[in-house]
Amino acid sequence: MTSNERYEKFLEMMRLIIRSKDLINCYENIPRTYGSPDILYQGECHTIQAIGDDPEISITEIAKQMNKTKSASSQLIDRLVRKGFVLKSPSPHNNRSCVLSLTPLGEQVYQFHKKFDSESYHSILESLSQFSLEDLETFIQIQTAINQKLEENTHL
Repeated sequence: MTSNERYEKFLEMMRLIIRSKDLINCYENIPRTYGSPDILYQGECHTIQAIGDDPEISITEIAKQMNKTKSASSQLIDRLVRKGFVLKSPSPHNNRSCVLSLTPLGEQVYQFHKKFDSESYHSILESLSQFSLEDLETFIQIQTAINQKLEENTHL
């Protein structure tokens, strides 16, 4: 393969990655109920998931985990508190901080979302049955290398 052919193949990969990003963004913007009477977006659900996975997590930790500003995360948390999914409590370790936990309604959404993701991911995995474990590992290595370079270029 010539360097030009390799570059063209790389461009095709990047077009597919960008298309995947766009499809994921569209998917994440679909409002769902996630087993509750309220409509939630993926960002809200992922925040609920982060709190469910790490009880007593702080807003600062949520912001880091979700690659958002502390201000944006704080606004999102406040919205989830108003909707009755999240509780904010003073941190026992730091007077200037608070810890987050799920309400019973938040726990219901957390469990529903875990099941929803599992079913969605298994469906996608089934469609990849023609690929070997080694193929999947190669994809992971390639995507990791691309992500590392993109992180360097964006100073994350």
